[in-house]
Amino acid sequence: MDERVAGTADIEPMAFVNGATDFAWAAAALHELPNRHAAGPTYLLMAHAIELALKGYLRLQGLSTAELARPPYGHDLGALYTECLSSGFCCPVEKRLDVANVIELLHKSNRSQGLRYFTWESQWPPELTWGVEVVQSVVALVKVAALQRDPNAGTPGPAVKLIVTIGQPQQRD
Repeated sequence: MDERVAGTADIEPMAFVNGATDFAWAAAALHELPNRHAAGPTYLLMAHAIELALKGYLRLQGLSTAELARPPYGHDLGALYTECLSSGFCCPVEKRLDVANVIELLHKSNRSQGLRYFTWESQWPPELTWGVEVVQSVVALVKVAALQRDPNAGTPGPAVKLIVTIGQPQQRD
């Protein structure tokens, strides 16, 4: 069976980093809007950006995409971050506590998929500005690590998939 069909083919580390960059950008853009009632979606974007960044770092360390998809990793930000630290991930000393705290707060807020759905569990997410800044810094650190490993990682390779956006059908006269 073709691994791409089965969903087990390894995804390049930079694909994770690019996704993390997009989600971090979207979180920052949403946070900057004047309507501050969009905290929930902003937290979801932040958590997903962190997840993708950490998975990108672990792909750099040789973990397979399939390994990252199942326990203990999956969507467990704490487990992903712990493995990243064990694999040599480091950030400036002055940011270490912020990174650990924001990851932990996002992880705990997402129990029972609490960032996606209403749950009865209370949440303690990070303050938005702090969280967005930390997420952006983690994504940037992983991107630097990817480019240090392979200076050509940021150069697009051959196309591997096609995304076609379909517009709303229009009635013909």
